[in-house]
Amino acid sequence: MNMISVIVISFSTASLFIVLSAFSGLKTFGLSFTNKFDPDFRIKPKNENKLIVSNEELSKIDLIHNVVDSSPVIEDKVVLNFKNKTMMAVLRGVGQQYSKIVQIDSLLISGDWLEGGYSEVIIGSSTARQLNLGVYDYSDLLKITVPRRLNKSTINLNPFKSETALVAGIYSSIDDMNKFYVFSNIDFARKIFQNEVNEYDFIDLKVQGNTNIKQLNKEIFKVLGKPVTIESRKELNSAIYKMLNTENIILYFVFSLIVVLFFFFFF
Repeated sequence: MNMISVIVISFSTASLFIVLSAFSGLKTFGLSFTNKFDPDFRIKPKNENKLIVSNEELSKIDLIHNVVDSSPVIEDKVVLNFKNKTMMAVLRGVGQQYSKIVQIDSLLISGDWLEGGYSEVIIGSSTARQLNLGVYDYSDLLKITVPRRLNKSTINLNPFKSETALVAGIYSSIDDMNKFYVFSNIDFARKIFQNEVNEYDFIDLKVQGNTNIKQLNKEIFKVLGKPVTIESRKELNSAIYKMLNTENIILYFVFSLIVVLFFFFFF
């Protein structure tokens, strides 16, 4: 009986260890995509729809302790059209330092990352499949359409504004499966969304070391002079982290239950 007990306990423990190790590996693999797609921290407006930040203030943010790089971002929904194929997407206009903040360029499977001064975009692999679009396809340009901002000068004009762009690269990431992100330089995004100068949706940060989010918030407030919301990478992907933690707990509970049932069966 003692030998059977040892075998049962050893087998159950080994099985639990192997399964949890495999799950941990899959968790690490899955989160590696978010590490390459999302910044360490994101500054978002708290009481307003947009962040109004001057170039001087952006430079001061880079001087904050532990902040390595920052990039203002303009983001909104758009309609993509290519050779009579249409789909919804999210256009994210980013600054020149963006590829230093997140490793999005390492996710490229074709083409090159953005070069300043060109009407180029980077699209996800799922977007490329739906539109049947490749890099540097000069047979036709990708058409990007958004609602036109209403003002007195646009009365009786087309309510939509469109721009064309050339696809310079295609990336692959789990984040593109349901949100269909398209990247452009920030000037192109400002032009199509008709944003004012120094008007952004958020600012992405790359930091070094252990950065206290409360202290970072205080430093940002000193620079901008207004309250903002700062989210970490974990908070930006809260749904993914909750799902993985829940699966881990359920898995541990099920195997623990199996071990208990083994004990009841043999004893």
